[in-house]
Amino acid sequence: MSDHPFLLSYVLCLAGCENGRAQRQASHKDALFLDFRRKVCFMSHKVESTEVGQGNLWPDNQRLKAVVTLGIGVFLWFLPSILVPDLKGPVVELIDTLLRAVGLLSASASSFEGGFAAALTIRWLSVGLLCLFVVFVQREPLSSLGIRAPKWRDVALAFGIGVLALILSIVSYLVIHGGAQVDANTTAGQVVRTLGLVGRIHLDLNAAVFEEVFYRSCLIECLIRISGRAWLAGIVSFVAFVGLHYFSGSASLAQTVTVVFIAGVALISLYLLRRNVWLCIIVHAVMDVAMIIAPQ
Repeated sequence: MSDHPFLLSYVLCLAGCENGRAQRQASHKDALFLDFRRKVCFMSHKVESTEVGQGNLWPDNQRLKAVVTLGIGVFLWFLPSILVPDLKGPVVELIDTLLRAVGLLSASASSFEGGFAAALTIRWLSVGLLCLFVVFVQREPLSSLGIRAPKWRDVALAFGIGVLALILSIVSYLVIHGGAQVDANTTAGQVVRTLGLVGRIHLDLNAAVFEEVFYRSCLIECLIRISGRAWLAGIVSFVAFVGLHYFSGSASLAQTVTVVFIAGVALISLYLLRRNVWLCIIVHAVMDVAMIIAPQ
C-alpha cells in the first residue's frame, strides 16, 4: 500500500464523499418526514376542529353553555305559572280534556282538580323539555345535570338521610309550632286537603322530581360551571329553595325554619357530595311522606 500513496488517498476521499452524501440524504429524509408529520398534525387538528364546530350548535365554552342552560331552566321553572295562571285558562281546559279522555282524570273530578292536574302535567313536561334541550341542543350527556344511575349503597344512604331528615323536621316543627305538619293556611295545605291518596302520591313524586331537577340539577350544576365554586352554587340553591317555598305561600314561617330548612341542608349537602339527582329525589320523596299521610 505504501507503493501507491495516491491510490490510497483517492480511495479514502471516495469513502468520505460517499459517507457525507449518505448523511446528507438521511438528514434530507428526516427533514421531509418531520415536515410530513407537521402537515398531518395540522390537518388532523383542522378536521377535528371542524367536526366539533359542525357537531355543536354552541361554541365549546362550558361557561356560555351553562348560562344558556340556566336561562332555559328558569323559563321552564315558571312555565306552569305562565300557562295555567290560577289553574284556569284554555291550556287547562285542553289538558283536562285529554286527561279525562285517556282515563288519567276521573270524569267526576272538579274543575280545581282538573286545573291542578294540568299544572302537574306541565311540570312533568318542563322536566322533559330541559333534558331534551341539554341532550339535543347543547349536545351534552344527562350526567351534566347529575342524572346518572346511582349505586345501591347510595340509594340506601339516600333513604336513610330521608328518614332522618323527616324525623328531625317533624320533631322540630312540633317543638316550635305543634300540631299537624301540613298547615291548612298555606297553599300546599289547602291543595293537599282536596286530594285523595293517589293525588297525594302523584304530588309527592312530582314535587320531588320537578324541584330537584331545577333546584339541584340545573341550578347547582350551571352555577358550578359558571363560577367554579361549588359552595357558592350550594348557597344560591339553598336561598332559592327556602325563599321560594316561603314567599310562594307553599310553607308557613314555622315550616320554613324547620321542615324546609332541614330539607335544604340535607338535599344540597347530599347533592354536592354525590352529584346525583336521583338520590335527592329519593330524599325529597321520603320527606314528603308526611304530606301523604296528613289527615284530610
